[in-house]
Amino acid sequence: MLVFIDESGDPGFKVAKGSSQLFVVGMAIFDTVGAAHNVQERIDRVAQVLGHKPEFKFSACRNVVRDGFFASVNQGDA
Repeated sequence: MLVFIDESGDPGFKVAKGSSQLFVVGMAIFDTVGAAHNVQERIDRVAQVLGHKPEFKFSACRNVVRDGFFASVNQGDA
């Protein structure tokens, strides 16, 4: 089993002084290395098709890139 965890935002409590209003944690869990590899191939393929590189950063992406990313990873079983 592989587990990948990532966060976004500033966990500080100084919202009025620059901390993010939201702090989000996301997780992807794969039963096998092969399943993770399949998803990575889909991500690489959609990045190439959309001309996006090198990393998907949600806040910096155009809507078409965001939609393409989510459509590529949401294809059922990896």
